[in-house]
Amino acid sequence: MKYLAVFLTGLLVGVAIAAAILWINPLSGEPRQAPLLMHGVSADFHTSLRAEDLPLLTHSGGRRLVMRPESVPELWEKTIEPLDAGMLLLRDADGNVVGTASRIAAASRETDLLQRGILVDSSWIISLDGVGMAFAVQRENIWPMVRQIALPAWLRREPWQGETGFTPAAGPREDRAGRLLGISGGLAGLDGQMVGNYRLRAFDPAIGPTALEWHGVLSVPQPEVPEGVSASR
Repeated sequence: MKYLAVFLTGLLVGVAIAAAILWINPLSGEPRQAPLLMHGVSADFHTSLRAEDLPLLTHSGGRRLVMRPESVPELWEKTIEPLDAGMLLLRDADGNVVGTASRIAAASRETDLLQRGILVDSSWIISLDGVGMAFAVQRENIWPMVRQIALPAWLRREPWQGETGFTPAAGPREDRAGRLLGISGGLAGLDGQMVGNYRLRAFDPAIGPTALEWHGVLSVPQPEVPEGVSASR
């Protein structure tokens, strides 16, 4: 019994130390600075979890996010079961719809709480009216949001309300921004960045974020003007 007590005590101390390291570990926290955007052509837009901005959202049924519409099928097949899939409407600063985006996301295999945090990989197809289409891949570290908001809400079993912002950019570019590849229109052939900034105002421990806004910025290099051609018309 003596050795068992010593073992259990050591185990509890080890767990406590690991939890403390995980809680304060700066390696898995939010980046100190947001990625620097290229100079050139850029587009700003925002969206949210509201039904008018997110008319379609489906997953395995085991997530905390509400699926839309109620009749949408669940992603039950084993290959796609880990994914979240949705369609979003993108709006400008005045609230006008300026485009759409389809997004597929899943937990990254490179998630490491002690070294990197909770990583989420997503793939986007973005269509901006009068601008063009682009494909984007993005990696985000959601551990700061989980640590600051979700865990306390789950432990207390109480909803959280307030206002806090996150820029969870974690790649795949070296500057931590997402990579944007132009498909058509003015974006065709361009290789640029995508950075998402989040504004969280409410979190329910039963269903997750209930008031969440996403502000996205696309940035691509200014197209080069061939020699002998004037940039102005």
